[in-house]
Amino acid sequence: MITLALLACGPSDCVATVDDDVHTAVNVDWTARSGGRASATYDPGDGETATAENETDGRDYHVGLFGLLPLTDVPWTAITTSRGGHVTTCEGVTRSGNLPAGLPDLTVTVDDPARQSPERYLLGDASSDTPVLFVIDRQGRWRWYHEGVPGTVMPDVEFQRGTNTVLYTTQAQDRSVDLGHIQAIDLDGTPGQDLRIEKGHHVFAQGPDGDVAWLAIDVRSWTDPDTNETSDVVGDVVNVTHNDGVTEPLFNIWDHLEPVPKENWNTGFYPQGLDWSHGNGLNWSPERHSYVVSFGNATVVYELSDSTGAIVRQFGGAGGYRYEGDSTRMLHQHDAKLTPEGTLLMATTNPDPNGGSGAIEYAIDDDRRTITEVWSSSLDGTQRTRALGQAIRLQNGNTLVSLGASGMLREVTPDDDVVWQVETPPGWGFGNVWPFDDFYAPTSP
Repeated sequence: MITLALLACGPSDCVATVDDDVHTAVNVDWTARSGGRASATYDPGDGETATAENETDGRDYHVGLFGLLPLTDVPWTAITTSRGGHVTTCEGVTRSGNLPAGLPDLTVTVDDPARQSPERYLLGDASSDTPVLFVIDRQGRWRWYHEGVPGTVMPDVEFQRGTNTVLYTTQAQDRSVDLGHIQAIDLDGTPGQDLRIEKGHHVFAQGPDGDVAWLAIDVRSWTDPDTNETSDVVGDVVNVTHNDGVTEPLFNIWDHLEPVPKENWNTGFYPQGLDWSHGNGLNWSPERHSYVVSFGNATVVYELSDSTGAIVRQFGGAGGYRYEGDSTRMLHQHDAKLTPEGTLLMATTNPDPNGGSGAIEYAIDDDRRTITEVWSSSLDGTQRTRALGQAIRLQNGNTLVSLGASGMLREVTPDDDVVWQVETPPGWGFGNVWPFDDFYAPTSP
């Protein structure tokens, strides 16, 4: 570890070093006479002031300074507050490191700050031959990163609830190889929990009481009643790993829906068989104590009890809630979720051959068992993505729309005005993303 600053700190010394694993982070360490609270204020490189805090029972203190711009002089002040209220400080200026070679340059193509939601950062995944987790700011600048392993993908990422530890899925690009994991990493690059998810893919959701729900494929031999041809068909199961480490199935689409052949089954996406249901979204609703799971190829969304897995509501598909009036039908929807207001929000593609990809929101009428389109964004053919996608409601009522594999993220107003947009270079695309305000108290799903 390279020591970049050694400064007097009253009765102790402060040592500031660029983190070995994340060069846009700096570790400040010192020793004091007794345990207490450590804090540090610093400028991450853009004239703003951030505050880091940490508690210790011993005499050794540590704070991590996160979200720094690369190759930037970072002024900081470390503060020790002992249990008895004695305060000592030290200060310094430390230069952050450079980004690793190969990280893509992101370009902000639309920027209207006055109409943007206040979330300053985005945690997400960018993928090419090698995946990388990132935190970027509104200028598209890298503030944090974690490089994955070539030949893998990391499609889903979010903060562990109540912490600034990052959780993410990993799986093989070659889906014939089972490398499913949900892993954790701290912002200083320290690895944490590693949950093996057998046959797991795409996404996970943090449920109640520390539960983690995740999708896995379930391949079965199936005979088409119309042609009498038998094929291996890929369905999906929702598994839950409880906080005691026990994993059990919560829901299996094979138990509730009969395969209906489609032209896009035989794409080779899953070498194990025909891609029937294509589970691609899983979210937990704390207001309703339920999971919402999306099956893109089956064009159906289920709401499930988070304790029993029983179907609470079905949207789309035979027997599901009907579309009301001229509402746009969802097509290969992705990452469907219930908003706190009770609407159904998702990324989707306009089924019209000239239609585009974007987001759509439906009001739900339980008495009439209908869903009605109440809002949509950019489904007019201006942009179409071949995979992935998200829609997240922001603090001010705007919506963050990811166009996934096309490599575009945009914030849109309720009137569908684009007020912020960032793009990857060709050959890169976005996995899931998550907006947040503060590296030390980030919002979580």
